[in-house]
Amino acid sequence: MTPRERENARLARDRLSAREVADRLYISKATVRTILRSVYSKLDIHSKTELDTKEF
Repeated sequence: MTPRERENARLARDRLSAREVADRLYISKATVRTILRSVYSKLDIHSKTELDTKEF
């Protein structure tokens, strides 16, 4: 996982919305969704709830 993907995943795990993550990282909401889709694929998960159970 890339450092940017880790950063996005950590913020999502902290229950921030896509808009909040986007605002914090100065990227678009669509970019946040794309990055999280990649993270979910790499970790073989499907939700933020499952993200809590993974180490990265």
